[in-house]
Amino acid sequence: MTKLRSYFLWFFGLCIVLTLIVGVVAALLPASVGGYFKIHI
Repeated sequence: MTKLRSYFLWFFGLCIVLTLIVGVVAALLPASVGGYFKIHI
């Protein structure tokens, strides 16, 4: 039971980290894409 709980906590932490990474990428991507096109057009 303890092993299952620690595994669940690890999985939950991984989900939080992935959510944060996706949020940061979604926030930064439009700015970098806009800057890229502004430079190259």
